[in-house]
Amino acid sequence: MEIIITIPDEQWDEFQAVAQKAVEQYWNGSYEGFATYIMTVNLENYIASQKKKQEKKMKQSLASYEEILRKEMNE
Repeated sequence: MEIIITIPDEQWDEFQAVAQKAVEQYWNGSYEGFATYIMTVNLENYIASQKKKQEKKMKQSLASYEEILRKEMNE
């Protein structure tokens, strides 16, 4: 799998410094372990975010449907 992202140079420099420190302190020099962690956290956040959006849409659709039913019953 190949993933390409584009970020400003200053953000990349900042990320590299933070990543190096994290890898040295928590992953025993394993950048692969660190990368896996970053991807896992981001994927979990993305999935949770999408689930929340879907739940919100479902609630809105249900409320809209209930409103239509109320209007039809009052006619």
